[in-house]
Amino acid sequence: MTELSIVVPTYNEADNITLVFEGLAKVLEGRQWELIVVDDNSPDGTADLVRGLARSWPNVRCLQRMLDRGTSSAVHWGVQASHGDVVVVMDGDMRDDPALVPSMLDALKEGVDIASGCQPLAPGIARRMVNLYLGRQLVDPLTGFFATSRTLLLRSIPRMQGDGFRVFFDLAHLNRKAIIREFASEARPSRHISPIRQ
Repeated sequence: MTELSIVVPTYNEADNITLVFEGLAKVLEGRQWELIVVDDNSPDGTADLVRGLARSWPNVRCLQRMLDRGTSSAVHWGVQASHGDVVVVMDGDMRDDPALVPSMLDALKEGVDIASGCQPLAPGIARRMVNLYLGRQLVDPLTGFFATSRTLLLRSIPRMQGDGFRVFFDLAHLNRKAIIREFASEARPSRHISPIRQ
């Protein structure tokens, strides 16, 4: 039985996705988990690489989208295809530290609704405006790295934006009473910066 689903939207992450998988495998040893990579038909062969991983690791799946584009809709696809009661969403460029995932899962067990990885951001008007809109004081209100229940995500997706890339922002906005706990994540340079999705 799968306890946990990791959803990773990708575009041109062939240089990174194996490292993402290896990092997760290390910190999630002993758990029942799956990796769902939703790839927007990357020309660098990301999808083929993920299918290669899946031949050796049955907990790896690839959803290759030939027409649809965009991070938010990719996450929505991954969540709807997931089997775990808990879903973690993270980027495929190695900026999000897999080592934070166990702490985020522990927080959910303690009653937190959404656990997020946050990178320190310089104080600015934009962040203050986002927090004012959300009615919260979050260090990183636009993070792309978070964990929550599959039930909460599925309940929220019909009201979330299908384009763009701010899934966490939408989730927090639609669930104003949700308890959110942030976990500090050191800024990690991506090993390969993907071009903007078309």
